[in-house]
Amino acid sequence: MEKPKGTYITMEAPNLIVPDEDYHREISQALAHHLKELLHLEKERSILVVGLGNREITPDALGPQVVQNLKITRHIIKEYGKAGMGKKKVHQISSLVPGVMAQTGMETMEIIRGVIRETDPDAVIAIDALAARSVRRLNCTIQITDTGINPGSGVCNHRCGLNEETLGIPVIGIGVPTVVDGATIVHDAIAHLLENLEEQRAIWAEQDQQKTGAKSEGRPGDGKEQLKDLVSAETVKKQINEFTGSEIAEKLADAERELWIRSVWEQHWLKQKRKELTEQKQCILAEQEELKKIRQEIQEETQKTEQREQEIRKKELRETEQKAERKALLEKIREKEAQLAGKEETELLEHIAAWEAQKERLEEAQKTAKEELDAIQKKLTEVQAALTAIQALETADSQEQPLPSEIELQEDLRGLSEQKQVLDQRYNEQYHAAKYESEHI
Repeated sequence: MEKPKGTYITMEAPNLIVPDEDYHREISQALAHHLKELLHLEKERSILVVGLGNREITPDALGPQVVQNLKITRHIIKEYGKAGMGKKKVHQISSLVPGVMAQTGMETMEIIRGVIRETDPDAVIAIDALAARSVRRLNCTIQITDTGINPGSGVCNHRCGLNEETLGIPVIGIGVPTVVDGATIVHDAIAHLLENLEEQRAIWAEQDQQKTGAKSEGRPGDGKEQLKDLVSAETVKKQINEFTGSEIAEKLADAERELWIRSVWEQHWLKQKRKELTEQKQCILAEQEELKKIRQEIQEETQKTEQREQEIRKKELRETEQKAERKALLEKIREKEAQLAGKEETELLEHIAAWEAQKERLEEAQKTAKEELDAIQKKLTEVQAALTAIQALETADSQEQPLPSEIELQEDLRGLSEQKQVLDQRYNEQYHAAKYESEHI
C-alpha cells in the first residue's frame, strides 16, 4: 500500500452525521480510548494540537473548528500550576491553527517546527480533512494513525509531511473524509443506478417466472400427448371397435371441445404476455428517462464544481498577488530602516530639515520657471497672432503704416521657441528633482 509502517485505525460510524448526542458520546469515548493507547497517557504530558486546513473553505475547516472547541490548559498550568485546574493530574494542552500556504506563505511544517522548538511539547496531534474514495464514507469515518499526516495529499497538493522524522516528536494524525472529487461522485451514482436496475430486473424475472408457472398449470397444453392419442388413427380404430356410433360421436365432440378450449386459452395467454411485455417496455423507457435526467444532473453538478474550483483558484491567485505586494512593501520598509539604523535623532532631524529646505528651493525654482514659461508662451501667442495679421494684410491692396517684416517676425518666433524649449527642460528637471526628493525624505 506504499504507506509507512505503523498503527492504522479506522472507525466506521454511519450515523455520525445524525444529530444524536448519545451516539456521538460513544464515538468520542472510543476515539479517546485509541488516543490514550497511542499517546501513552499514563503520566502527565504536554500535547500540541494542530488544526490543519483553511477555515474559509467549509470542507477544509475541520481542523480549525476542532481546535476552536478544545479546552486549552497549558497557559493556566504555566501561570497557576495544577491547582488552577483543580485536579491532581492535568495534561498541558496547547493548540495551533497554521492555516495554508496561500494565507501565510510558509510551509505548515515550518510553522509547527518553530512552535515545537519554543514550546517543547511531548507529542503532536494533527487534525485534517481527508478526501474520500466513496461518497458513502463522507463524514462517516474517522481515521487515526501514529505515522503522521501529509497535508494536501488527498487533492494532489502534496506538502511537507508532518511526522516524527520531520518534527522530532511523535505525531498522531486524525482525519475525517469531508470532500470527494466529481469523478468519484459520478462513478458511485452510476454504480448505484446499475445495482438498482439489476435488482429490479431480478424482481421482474421472478415475477414473470411465477406468472408463467401458475398459468402453465392450468393450460391444457400439458395434456398434449393425451390429445394426440385421442385423435390418432389407432385410437379412432379402437374406439370404433369398442364403442357404438353415439359414443364415438360423443368422444369426437369432447376432443373438438378440448381443442377449442386450448385455442382460447392460448389466445388469452398470448394477450396477457403482450400486455406484460408492453408494461416492461414502458418501465424500461421510464428508467432510461430517469437515467438521462440523472446524467444531466451529474453534468450540471460537474460544471458547477469546475466553476467553484476556478473561483477558488482565482481567489488563491489574488491572495498570492496581495502577499507579494505586502512582501515588497515590507522589504522597502526594512530597507528604509536599514538606511536609518545607527543614526542619531538629531542627525536625522538635520537631514530632514536640509531636505525640506532643498525641497522648498526646488519648488520655488519650479514656480519661477513655470512663470517664465507662461510668459514666453504668452509672448509666443502674441507673435503668432501678429504673424497671422501680417499674412492677412499681404493680401490687401494698400498698406497705411509700416509693419515688421515677416523675416523679423520669424526670427523672433524662432528665438522665443528656443527659449521655450530651454524653459521646458528646466521645468522638467526641477519637477523630477523635487519629486525624487519628496519620495526619499
